[in-house]
Amino acid sequence: MKRNLLIAFAIAVCLSVVMWPETSVHGNSSGAPAGYTGSTFENSGRTCGTGTGCHGGGSTLQNSWITTNIPACGYTPGQTYSISVFVTSPGRTKFGFSLSPQFNSGANSGTTAGTLIATNGTQLQSSGRYITHTSAGNQQNGTNSRTWTFSWTAPASGSVTLFAAMNATNSGNNSSGDLIFNGSLVLNQNTTPALTIANTGSTEFCVSSPITLTSSIATGNAWTFNGNAAGSGASVTPSASGTYLLTNTSGACVQTQSLAVTAVSGPPAALQITSGANGLSLCESETTTLSATGSGLTWQPGNLAGNSITVSSAGSYTVSSSNICGTTTSSPAVVTITPLPVTPQITVTADEGTCEGSSVLLSASNAGPADLISWTPGNISGANLPVTESGTYTVVFSNACGESTLVDQVVSFSPIPETPTITLTGDGELTTNVVADQFAWFLDGVEIVGATSSTLIPSGFGTYEVIAINADICQSNISEGFSYDPTRTFEGAEQFVKVYPQPAGSILNIELPSILVAETIEILDLQGRALLQIPSNNQMKLSIQTDALPAGMYFLRVNQITRTIVIGQ
Repeated sequence: MKRNLLIAFAIAVCLSVVMWPETSVHGNSSGAPAGYTGSTFENSGRTCGTGTGCHGGGSTLQNSWITTNIPACGYTPGQTYSISVFVTSPGRTKFGFSLSPQFNSGANSGTTAGTLIATNGTQLQSSGRYITHTSAGNQQNGTNSRTWTFSWTAPASGSVTLFAAMNATNSGNNSSGDLIFNGSLVLNQNTTPALTIANTGSTEFCVSSPITLTSSIATGNAWTFNGNAAGSGASVTPSASGTYLLTNTSGACVQTQSLAVTAVSGPPAALQITSGANGLSLCESETTTLSATGSGLTWQPGNLAGNSITVSSAGSYTVSSSNICGTTTSSPAVVTITPLPVTPQITVTADEGTCEGSSVLLSASNAGPADLISWTPGNISGANLPVTESGTYTVVFSNACGESTLVDQVVSFSPIPETPTITLTGDGELTTNVVADQFAWFLDGVEIVGATSSTLIPSGFGTYEVIAINADICQSNISEGFSYDPTRTFEGAEQFVKVYPQPAGSILNIELPSILVAETIEILDLQGRALLQIPSNNQMKLSIQTDALPAGMYFLRVNQITRTIVIGQ
């Protein structure tokens, strides 16, 4: 009973298609009837051309008319592929098709496998179980032929069969004369491992440290290098630059991978640094350019990249180039900076003082290592300049980069006082004939403390000397010694003996200078006879009674000094 109902339903469907105006069954605008793809899992594997009454002439097997871009290895789960269905027949211009992907084994046998994706000229049916043509997709797009191309996303696993029925119509508005074709295509999941090339190093390698390329599949390999056979093992060892092509055949699965390698013979060539117009010896604020030939250059210090750098600082500069075989570093280029000379500083050293006849040392400091030090007048070089004459002395620093500010130093030597002489005054003082700011007196070679004036009252017997000193503490030569003996008559001493009144009455007053020491004072008559002898007891002033002497002229004698006096007139 059920079988009869199913057959009746199929006949009704096919009849409904036959009755569609202006088209044949598989070429109609609504697409082919669902469920008649020739699948072995539904409707007993029938198409509309097989015992259904839809079309006459049966169905012709054409498996080659279903094609995909799925590799021979099989599909990759989740990957989307392109599927094409082709049909052709001489003199035919309208075509139709229906295709369904179904699992062909296991618990899911006959269920929809993967996901169909319609494109231009195709449409989905039965919630995506079938894909068929549209009204715009039943016209020929080749001579008496039609090709439909759409997409399919592979399932997670399983063996899949694409079942398809194709119709080439005669546009007779009925099923008579239409041709039905069917075909299938089995798609298996790819279980062959993906082919990859493993490399023990970088694709760029040093010839002295070769790399090994290894197939991820141990067997079925064929290597070529730049188009030439290079082995069939699992691995190859490159020795030159080129491209390796690996082809692996595992049953029906053929996979290829390629890898380009670069062989490097050794480290980079030797590097040499050249400098710009300013060279390596720069003045302050100047720059120079350092350059080298090569690729991938790195400069130190600074880790700078490029074939040239501009520097303005002193230092040792190198450039390096690296490749897989190592690093080559240049010899250093040493850049020196000469600063502009700074302003000199002058110090004056006067170990002997600044009196005439002595010398001072002028010293210039702050000069740089490359500076030339020059003094004028005289154009004398050197940091130190001995000076013995008063004047203005100028120093300057100079080097290849310029000159410093000129600095003057005035040097003045004070005159030395003339050598003094010592004389004895009538007041009994020693004095000198030289004008000076101060003096130093000596007795028997020992300086008399506190004796700094131009006169000195002798303190006793001995030899006196004196030195004259000016305001700059410049000293004269020491004077000749003056021997002091208070008992000795000295030239002109008589004028310092004072006698009064003259003529004298009964009293005669006598004053002696301090330098004249006398034990007795005598009065003599004109014949040189002593009339009176009066002890003086070393007094400097005394009075003598003369009333016993007749009036007249007499001689007064003190030591060796004799004066004429008058008494009683």
